[in-house]
Amino acid sequence: MPPNVEGVKGAIVSLRTPFPDLKLTIEEIIASGDKTWARITARGTHQAPFMGRPPTSKSFTITVIDICRFENGQIVEHWGVADRLSLMGQLGLLPRP
Repeated sequence: MPPNVEGVKGAIVSLRTPFPDLKLTIEEIIASGDKTWARITARGTHQAPFMGRPPTSKSFTITVIDICRFENGQIVEHWGVADRLSLMGQLGLLPRP
């Protein structure tokens, strides 16, 4: 995704399609200088293909950490870490041993 507003919109659409009921809850947010850190809980139900896998109709709850750096009131850098291993496990999409 491009590193601009259109990229953010594209990222949201890419999550809203497989998880139309996606809900993000900010649990904690900290700001210092030009950066913010947020601990977020993401919840949703797998209703359309995701990462090439068919929908499972299973629900998930994961933690996401987002860090943003701002310049002139705009986000200029973003780092996001979602617990994708937990997400794939809850959706039943991990390979069996």
